[in-house]
Amino acid sequence: MNVITKAMLDQLRAERMRKNAQLDYTIGGPIQACVVSTIENERETKIKQGENILQNALHDMEREQALSSHKGLAKVHFNHSKQEIEP
Repeated sequence: MNVITKAMLDQLRAERMRKNAQLDYTIGGPIQACVVSTIENERETKIKQGENILQNALHDMEREQALSSHKGLAKVHFNHSKQEIEP
């Protein structure tokens, strides 16, 4: 599993292609278009994977937090009922 942080996602988003007209000294043609397209596709895939990983981690954390609070509450109720039974 790859480790990704919010900062890494922000960096990938910042590196997305911008549609600005500018002087460009590259070879051009189909080779360049293929390379640029491949790089952009890989970047978008990484962004989507990173967003999914962070979203899943958030859901897991929220679920674990809810379960741990329920376990603690159940333990308190059990201990309290135990004290009521014993003289």
